[in-house]
Amino acid sequence: MKISKYLLIAFAGMLAAGCSSDWLDEDPEHLVIESKLYVDVAGFQVGLNGLYSQMRVERDCSRFQSSDYYRDLTGMCAFISTDDYCSVTTGGEMGGILGKPSSYLMPSSTAIDKLWSWYYRIINAANTILEHSRKESVDWMADNVDHKNRIVGEALLARAWAYRSLVAYWGAVPIKLDQSVGENIRTDFYRSPEVDVWKQMVEDLTLAAEYIPWSPYMPGSATKGVALHYLAETYLTLGKRALDEGRSDAATEYYKQAERYASILIGTGGAISQEDLETFGTSNRSLMPDFCAMFEPTNVEYATNTETLWTWQWAANTLGGGYNAMRYAFISYYAGARRGFGSKPIFDNGNLYFYPSEERGGEGWCEAAFNQRVMELYYHSSTTESLPAKSDAAACEAFWNRFRYEDRGSERSIRKFFILNRETDYMANPDKINPSTGAVWATGD
Repeated sequence: MKISKYLLIAFAGMLAAGCSSDWLDEDPEHLVIESKLYVDVAGFQVGLNGLYSQMRVERDCSRFQSSDYYRDLTGMCAFISTDDYCSVTTGGEMGGILGKPSSYLMPSSTAIDKLWSWYYRIINAANTILEHSRKESVDWMADNVDHKNRIVGEALLARAWAYRSLVAYWGAVPIKLDQSVGENIRTDFYRSPEVDVWKQMVEDLTLAAEYIPWSPYMPGSATKGVALHYLAETYLTLGKRALDEGRSDAATEYYKQAERYASILIGTGGAISQEDLETFGTSNRSLMPDFCAMFEPTNVEYATNTETLWTWQWAANTLGGGYNAMRYAFISYYAGARRGFGSKPIFDNGNLYFYPSEERGGEGWCEAAFNQRVMELYYHSSTTESLPAKSDAAACEAFWNRFRYEDRGSERSIRKFFILNRETDYMANPDKINPSTGAVWATGD
């Protein structure tokens, strides 16, 4: 009987110990969880890198086979929703918005739904960083530098960046300023007026402009100039709305703020006050005299070109680089273009077959192309002449030769023809006659 009693006491002790909270505490070292990640600068930088990777999806189509992303360029609707572009395909979702809006531009569209969800994933990721940044236990020091303001500023910029597109596409949208987790997950959202969204953007961007440094912290990081640019843009939008509503005094004040932040960004102008210089510092920005030169591979980084505000790293076969849908989404549609490689040519002009090459822009297939009117924006000539449809080669050449271009419309930026090199260009039909010369195509044609 005593043995049974002692066993019962021991069992009760085991139960008591089993109920101790210490026994239930787990420390999964192989998992990255918020409570372990957001404790120091390194952890927050990992969170920021993940946030940037979400934002960079705008120009990434490498995951088009995944159910999480549609097959088209994510930001396509921002680039083609203008009369300067035309859709050259109705097979894609975003590319089909212009080509076949009745099928794609509707609430039930998969692309539209995923676009909306993607922006709010970015907002939630930014809110997560901001929420954890308020913890007093975070170690913000690294290399004898306090990184809190910079990290908070970049997260605020990301949130404003997402709302910038949301309000542009949908108008009134829900404003969410805290992390969606646990009991904080809601389904009863209501749309805030556009003006409220713009004002929230101003609040976020004002702090971002103060906190983020002029030069990027690391390749791919945003700069102070990005926040200043978006601030000026947002104040212009608020000014336009106030003017439309007949509030001219308010519009004037908004426009003054737009001028103020644009002047700080450029680094010149009478709108820069001593207080602004103390708050934001001096940009020391120098402008390159050659517009096209800014986009040369050697000039896209802030270190070599201070006119650069924000560079997303997309170099192929480079750490941090990757596949960028912009490389095929906007290349010009070749005459009689045919997709494919190897035995399938992509350029067919009177059965003269050219195969893919870097010189010719790669694969002759794209989602959208700009109109002739866009090229005419860069003419010095004021003529309203248009190129007749289906003009022959001689007429095309004569048409383009009648115009002189600014640098932005020159051959360096908009390729309007290719010069054949018989030594390096592979042709499927090398004996084809050049209709302009009456002889076999030769080097220099």
